[in-house]
Amino acid sequence: MATNKQEKALEIIVESHGKIPVSRAMEQAGYTPATAKNPKNLTNSEAYKALFPIDRTQQVVDNLHKLAISAQDEKIQVEATKVWIERAVPKQESTGGNFVQIYNDMRDKYT
Repeated sequence: MATNKQEKALEIIVESHGKIPVSRAMEQAGYTPATAKNPKNLTNSEAYKALFPIDRTQQVVDNLHKLAISAQDEKIQVEATKVWIERAVPKQESTGGNFVQIYNDMRDKYT
């Protein structure tokens, strides 16, 4: 069962289409600034998980990664890696640089 503050924070997040950070939504919902500095207080709650269930996205990303590093066909490796990077590497972390370097870095990191 969600608390009033949880319901209000979740409502703010949904109404903003996710554009408001969780911590700011928590403050607007009445959480103290100290509590709002740790958004996991909300995102680990049953109320949050019920509204935003973990879907198969992570499973898809994991499968793409496995395919990217294990495929015998180099074309499949390259395409799977491209899709995996698009989904697994946040845009702000993307180097925008050499694809081969990113691929090699990821391969070295996860194999």
